[in-house]
Amino acid sequence: MLVAKRAGIGDVVYVLPITTSEPASDDPWVIEIPRSIKKRIGLDERRSWIDVTEFNIFAWTGYHLRPTKTSRGKANNEQGTCFYGYLPSGFFTKVTKALNEYRLANTPKLVIR
Repeated sequence: MLVAKRAGIGDVVYVLPITTSEPASDDPWVIEIPRSIKKRIGLDERRSWIDVTEFNIFAWTGYHLRPTKTSRGKANNEQGTCFYGYLPSGFFTKVTKALNEYRLANTPKLVIR
């Protein structure tokens, strides 16, 4: 996630999308999230992939954000948080390396949400 401050608009967030649609087996730009990571950050058990070819863009905090289904971040009956957790450094490095390789050779698609 990248957050950019925009005067008059507020924070604009750029995130790599996560999909449950299985990619072509030879697609180097879509990285599967290991089940152990998904479990640790509270995502469902379906297979999921991070797509480094595009960014979803939206205003913070916009209608796209929903509190997690876990109790993480709740205190005194507060609503909770949209934060799922950090990716382990090794996996984060793998994703950022693929993103940077893609960015150097291509222009990522920007999807305004």
